[in-house]
Amino acid sequence: MTRVLSVALALTVIVCVVQARTLLELKADFASLKASERAAESAGRRMTNRGDEMRRTTDWLQALYEAPEGLRRPGGLCAGGKLDSEAIATWTYDTYLRHRFEGDTEDAARQRVVEAIRRTPEWKGAHPEAALRR
Repeated sequence: MTRVLSVALALTVIVCVVQARTLLELKADFASLKASERAAESAGRRMTNRGDEMRRTTDWLQALYEAPEGLRRPGGLCAGGKLDSEAIATWTYDTYLRHRFEGDTEDAARQRVVEAIRRTPEWKGAHPEAALRR
């Protein structure tokens, strides 16, 4: 009888340990989920009322793409009659907005976009004279 009780007690301890570990993992998962929800809510709040800013930024990017100091693309973001959605996504969302959310002003975030564009093969190809100045 004692042996049976000892085995039952050992099994109960094992089950309790497994459940405690599972609860700790669930608690960590729940905390991660809450953090993700807070980040999503924060991003949503940050995007509210940004339509005018994004229009200004897209117009600025269009002008930069056409400009002699920019990519010198005839048609800018619509070169060849096709919208360059990859450029818009990369420069406005991935670069510009990231810097705005980090606290940069519109002008500072735009300058970061210019700096990033100047590191691209397309810009270097449009400005071979820049390589000579270095």
